[in-house]
This record gives sequence, C-alpha cells and structure tokens, in this order.
Amino acid sequence: LNLFKIRLDITYMVKYDAWDTAIDLNDLLKSYIRIEQRQRDEPVTLDLPPPPEKPPVVEGSHPQQQRFFDPPLQHQRNVQAYYLLSRNGCEKLAILGCGELSFEKYALRDLADRGIRHIVSVDVDEKPLSSGLHYLGRYLDDQEHYTVKRTSEPIHVEVYKGDLLAPSPVLSNIDVAISTEVIEHMPLEKATELLKCVLDKIHPKLYILSTPNFEFNVVFNKQSSFRHDDHHFEFTRKQFKEWLSENVCTPYKYEVYYVGRLDGHEHLDGATQFAKIWREDGIASPAITENEGTYQKVGDFVYRTSYFRLVEAVVVGAFKKFIEAFPFDPAHQTSVGTLHFWRISIAKIMEFATNPTIEIDESDAMMMLTSLFNLTCYKSVDPETGNPAITLPNGTSKQAVLGAIARMFSDDSDGVPKRLD
Repeated sequence: LNLFKIRLDITYMVKYDAWDTAIDLNDLLKSYIRIEQRQRDEPVTLDLPPPPEKPPVVEGSHPQQQRFFDPPLQHQRNVQAYYLLSRNGCEKLAILGCGELSFEKYALRDLADRGIRHIVSVDVDEKPLSSGLHYLGRYLDDQEHYTVKRTSEPIHVEVYKGDLLAPSPVLSNIDVAISTEVIEHMPLEKATELLKCVLDKIHPKLYILSTPNFEFNVVFNKQSSFRHDDHHFEFTRKQFKEWLSENVCTPYKYEVYYVGRLDGHEHLDGATQFAKIWREDGIASPAITENEGTYQKVGDFVYRTSYFRLVEAVVVGAFKKFIEAFPFDPAHQTSVGTLHFWRISIAKIMEFATNPTIEIDESDAMMMLTSLFNLTCYKSVDPETGNPAITLPNGTSKQAVLGAIARMFSDDSDGVPKRLD
C-alpha cells in the first residue's frame, strides 16, 4: 500500500530557484518514512459511518447567539488557542475532546510554524468524530495542490475514539494539550478529574483549556440558565479562577484570558474564558506505559507539506544517478522507421533512488521528468510490461542531460542531489 501516492498535477509544477528551502530534504524524507511506518504499525481500527448530510442553511434560521459575534465565537476560540501555543520545543499536540476537529481544520496549515509535527485528537462521541473526519478529509483534498508546495515539515494527524479520563500510550510524550469547550459537558467532579489526569498522567508542557463564562449569559437573555442544555455546569470568572487555584499545583502555573468581547459589555470580559497552564520546569512529558482505556483509531491524515519538493528531489536525484551510469551505447537504441532512441523504463530509473525512500508512482515520475526536461526526454511505454517509460532521442549525450539537470536545479557544482545524495 502506497500511503503517500499523489497524482501530480503538472499545472502546479514549478521550479524552486536554487532549491530555496530551509528544510534539509534528508530530514524531510526521514519524517515521511517515520509517518509511513507508524501508519503501518497503527492502522485505523474502527471505520465510522459517514455523517448525515447537513441541511441547507436558511437565512435567519441560526440561533440568535450566533449573530452576536463577528467573527463567530468558535473561530475566536480557535484563534486564541493557536495564539497561546508555544513556539519552542513543542512537536506533539493532543486535542482532548476534539469534537468535529474544528481546531485542526482551522490551524493545520499554520501549526508547523509552532513546531507541531504530530497531532493526536481524541473524543468519545462517534457522531462529531464522523463529521470531523469527513470535513477534514475534504479540506485536505481541496488544499493538496497548495499544501504539497509549502516549505515545512509534514504533520501527522491521528484521530481516536477514547475516554479522556483513561489515557492510553497514544498520549505519550505530549508537549501541548488543548481542550476547548469540553469540561462543561461533564459533571464538575469529572471535569476536575480530567484536569488532574492531564496534569498528573499526561504531563504536557502546556495545557490550554476553555469554558463558557456564565456571567456573560445575560447578554443572551440566559442569566438564570446555562448556555446550552447539555452543559452540566458553567463557571463564573471567580469560580473558574478558584477551581484553577485549587487544582493547578507546582510545577504548573496558570493565566486566564477572555475571548468573545462585545461593545457595551466590557465589564463581563468575554463569552469564553481560557486557562493557559504551563510547566515552569519545562520538562518533557514521559511515556504512558499503562493502558487505562481502549482507544480505537478512527482516522489518519498527513498534511503533506514540502511533499512535491521531496518527490521532485527523489525522482530527479534518481534520474541524475541513472544518467551518470547510463552508457549511451547506440547499439542499445530502439528504431522505429527513421527514428532512433533509447527507451528507458521508469522502474530502472527509480532503482537509483535514495534508500530508504518513499514509494512514488511510476506514472507520476514519468510526468515529472518529461515536464521538467521536455527538450531532453519524452513520454513512452515499456512494450514488454506496459509500464511507464521515457525516451532519449538519438544524439543525446550524458553531458547534455546532466547539464540540463544542473541548470534547472543545481545550487552548487554537484547538481541536484546536494540534499539527497
């Protein structure tokens, strides 16, 4: 199974001037291989049914609360959670109570700027998970032509159905954990248990959580009731700070922030209150060895940044090494009428790829080479196997092909493989 195969659209093939990238492609290759290996070792174990179709939006049908905020309150919460993420030493992120993967869809394209390389999203409810998987998958498909050209490390997103109060080893070595609008959906004692579970068992360097500000409900004419029927409790600002003070202990400290502010209600601060809880010692979280709960993997995605550059480097690097070894012997040419040429299968070229390497579709490799070097090689088919091949016209020399590679890709005298020798 080729887990990283993509159909390369030559509309998006561009020359990267002097391989301008801050990423070492050998490191990038290792990142993709690690992801590929984890996908093989930890496959999806539970296929969720597709979500029901959402009804069309009818103007004026939304609850009044949704019209209070511009941008919407959910968007503001996602922005705040992203803002609170540390830029230093944070690679693995856990979304505890991920719901419909709202934060993942919002922040995925920018999380690499925060150093995130791996996301583990967990929720116990299959319905929002199913919806989130559907829309995150569609988002990644729609963005792929843009994503594969971005210059950053890839991000592996794994989605699990599981109990937040019974962590499993998939939550080992978490640097940052986020729970937005989660705790109010459980009894207060369970919310306290979750906070202690995160801080005492998962041990992230940073924990970001949010919950409604009960005092703000007066704005929605709900001053005597909770914001939603499924909420078990809602904190006032004072209660939230007291709860944090009682349950956040050394080596952790916390700060409180507010989002969802409205003109005329400044005295209420904001509709949502955030806690940023961090370890003062900065010690990384340990591995979780005890499997307290059963976590079922329901989704697996890769945000494939820099993937086009990697594929290009692997294919062109293999082509360069092949050409260096190819004898250009006229006796090995194929003749069709008055035409004489060398026909070379893509499989033979890819034997020269850096090992270990990702699996690359032969048709994609053929399209890439014949598009990049369209004056040097042409599309063909191996008549014996029916597999993709290229042809080099009679009169083509080793120096001419290597010169074409060097002119297009070299950032030093050695040519393409500076980063994937």
